[in-house]
Amino acid sequence: MGAPPAIVKSYHSFSSDFSLTGTDGQVIRAVLAVGTVTPMMSIEPTGPGVPARGSLAFIADGGADSVIRVRAREISRLIDATTTSPALLIELAAEMNARFGAPWQAGANGDSVASADFVRMWRHVVAIFRAEDVINVAWVWSASAGNPYTNRPTGAQHWNWQDRYYPGDDVVDMVGIHAFNDPRSQGAWVPFEELVDGDAADHMFTDLLERHPTKGLIFGELATDEHPRSRNAKARWITNAFARVRACPAIRAVVWFDMRKERDWRIASSSRSWRAFRKAAYSSTASRASPDSWYEATAWPPR
Repeated sequence: MGAPPAIVKSYHSFSSDFSLTGTDGQVIRAVLAVGTVTPMMSIEPTGPGVPARGSLAFIADGGADSVIRVRAREISRLIDATTTSPALLIELAAEMNARFGAPWQAGANGDSVASADFVRMWRHVVAIFRAEDVINVAWVWSASAGNPYTNRPTGAQHWNWQDRYYPGDDVVDMVGIHAFNDPRSQGAWVPFEELVDGDAADHMFTDLLERHPTKGLIFGELATDEHPRSRNAKARWITNAFARVRACPAIRAVVWFDMRKERDWRIASSSRSWRAFRKAAYSSTASRASPDSWYEATAWPPR
């Protein structure tokens, strides 16, 4: 990209070894050593003895305390000499309102009662970390855009509404959104604004800004696949998305999900995409606004 990233995100669990010699610990140490880059640790609440079903209540009731304390002490040692504040970001149990079968999501925790147990779990984990002097961190609460149980604006009327999972201002430093434009699974090419704040997204972006105006917002994961029939669509999507991001001071950071996983989310999935990202994210001439005329809400595949 021609410039270093501000954040490097990695993925872990309660099984991860964050000691100074452990694999995960060495990853975080390497990022911290750069000095100008902040590690973002996405921690999944799974690990030794944690059941696949009912894990939220299990953790909240103290069932995993011993292993969580070990992880907290290891992380405390990692950041002990780091003066940058925060030394790192911890994103705990992200996409809790999604529906892909993760042990910390509603499907494995009683559906309508899951949000209450999620809140208890989150507060319990943070309390353990603070008791172990892990204080130079920012806790990031990240939900999936929208409500996958309704895919329409139901808000607080539905038990899976994202804000039901919010554990409280005293244990959250930043609120986040994960959003992916996937024309194959969505059946349409979805513009950035619609993806994060449209009807199907339950107007999540606006809601978070209104409910948590002092927290700052981070896109903990953001990406788009290539359009199946347009070589320029991904580049234009990126240009528009970053123009919207730059126009909103409440957005503190964007983490691009630069992987070829379910789809080709990578920045460099094409030369057009790569050039657009480099200009939109790093160029001093990047636009703060862009026209919407290129939008095509054409269903895919065509009927």
